[in-house]
Amino acid sequence: MPKAKTEEAAAVAADHADLAPTHVEHLDDEGPAAPTTVRARVLVQCALGVPNDIVEVAADQVETLAEMIDTDPAAVAYAESQGR
Repeated sequence: MPKAKTEEAAAVAADHADLAPTHVEHLDDEGPAAPTTVRARVLVQCALGVPNDIVEVAADQVETLAEMIDTDPAAVAYAESQGR
């Protein structure tokens, strides 16, 4: 009686385990992970600093801090031009 197909496949895989890739990229990946921190310009005096300071905040906190910071690259560039 012949082996079941799953047993045959398992035997073939075991025989060729050394050929298995060590790293597999999934085709549905959207690329590199989003940054965990974001540079931002401080808009108001607060625990983060004073207006025009540049800070790094956790990316998941940007929405919460929206009234105190501006993450637009132009805003960050402006604050940097002010010498802060």
